[in-house]
Amino acid sequence: MSLNQLGNLIDLDISDCNLESQPDLSNFQAIRKLDLSGNRLPSLDGALLPRNLYYLDVSQNLIHHLFNNTCLKSSELRKMDISRNPLICHCTLL
Repeated sequence: MSLNQLGNLIDLDISDCNLESQPDLSNFQAIRKLDLSGNRLPSLDGALLPRNLYYLDVSQNLIHHLFNNTCLKSSELRKMDISRNPLICHCTLL
């Protein structure tokens, strides 16, 4: 079974899978909770995420920077865990 057959998927946990690149989940609009923690993701691209996310966990990755599109286009997002990443903070992010 491929992910394309799971159009009604609400909760997706792909933590600790040694992912080095972010999967494109933008077509999975039913996903509300996404766990990408414990991988090797160097960045986060908001364009690849479902728009209806309520909870996003990207903790314990290799994310150094958060870019403008990281903050998603979703007004549904209530919690985003970015802890335990080697973030480099710039005043322009404030």
